[in-house]
Amino acid sequence: MKTVTKTEVNKGRNMRLLSLLCLGVLVVLAGCSLGPTGQEGPVTVVVNNSANTSHTFEVWVVEGELINKEVRIRKKDGTVDRASPGPGLSTYKLDDDYGFVTSIELPSNRSRLHNRYTLDPGNLNRSSIEKFETGSTVVVVIYDGDRVRELVAAHCDGDLVFVEVTMFEYGSGSAYNCEGGLF
Repeated sequence: MKTVTKTEVNKGRNMRLLSLLCLGVLVVLAGCSLGPTGQEGPVTVVVNNSANTSHTFEVWVVEGELINKEVRIRKKDGTVDRASPGPGLSTYKLDDDYGFVTSIELPSNRSRLHNRYTLDPGNLNRSSIEKFETGSTVVVVIYDGDRVRELVAAHCDGDLVFVEVTMFEYGSGSAYNCEGGLF
């Protein structure tokens, strides 16, 4: 029969404590490296008409990022162009030089209309998109009568906090805020 010394007992306890400590550190580090777990709150959307005529703003939510020229820009003459807004904030000015644009088509299986607002000059609307998933895209399409004038898309990998689009006489100005992620 082998006799166990007090030193060997303490060594065994120290090894178990060290193992538990290492396991605890690994659990904490694993939790930190998981990254964002999802959108923490709603996205505030502000659309503002600072132009001299009424404009209609369509606010869309697209699940995920718009890639591979998924956005179709349909012109009055029947031609269709494609666009890939990508990450960050993208603006497409669809003025007279571009041609008469009648509609914007987003991927139907991943898009939903949040709301449509027709604003007189000097008016704005503030709304919240409650069901918004991290990595999705907010798209604002601005109409002047039956003609599309601007397309604005905001996308970030983290939490999209707000999107603001203002229509002026010369075109739109926009801003967004993204917390966490790269864009």
